[in-house]
Amino acid sequence: QDTIRTKHLSDSLKYFYYTGLAAVAKHRHNYVDAINYTKGIKLNSWHHELRASCYESLGLYELAINEYNKLSIETTYDEWLYNCYIGDVHRTFGNYEEAIKSFTKAVQLNPNNYHSYYKLGWCHELRGDDETALKCMEMMKSDILFLSPNGICEECGIIAKKERYQRCKKKSVNKKHEE
Repeated sequence: QDTIRTKHLSDSLKYFYYTGLAAVAKHRHNYVDAINYTKGIKLNSWHHELRASCYESLGLYELAINEYNKLSIETTYDEWLYNCYIGDVHRTFGNYEEAIKSFTKAVQLNPNNYHSYYKLGWCHELRGDDETALKCMEMMKSDILFLSPNGICEECGIIAKKERYQRCKKKSVNKKHEE
C-alpha cells in the first residue's frame, strides 16, 4: 500500500515520507516498523541513531553497536556523542567495563559536558565503586544536580538524581568510617 502512496513522489519526498513514518513508529514503540521504514532510503546520521536506539530497545545489543559504528564511520558525527551512545548501550546491557571506557573517552573529548560525568559516575555506582562514582558526580554537580530544586535539567530532559549523588556520598563516608 505504501508503494501506491509513494509511487508518484520524488526521491526526496519519499525520503521525508519514510523518515516521518519511522519517527512515528519509534514514538509508538513499534521498533521493527521504524527500522523497516528506513530500509529503502539513503540513511543519514539521524536514521542510524534511530535504528540503533530501536535495536537497543528490542534487546539486540550487537545490532545496536553495529548501527552506532556505522554512524561514526559513514557520517561526520561528533565522536563525543558517539562514545556517549556506545556507553549507553553497554550500560543498558550490563557491560559496565566497556561503558566506563566509552564514557571516559567522552569526558576526555568534551570535559565541559556534564552528561558524560553523570553517566560515568552512574556506571561506577552500578559496579559498586561508590568512591569513584562520587568523584565523577562531584565533577558535574554544579552543572546539573542543583540546576533546579527537583534535580531536573529542563534543557536536556535528563533527570539528575540528587539521591544518587547523596547515596554515593553516604556509602563512601560509611566505607571510610569502617576502615
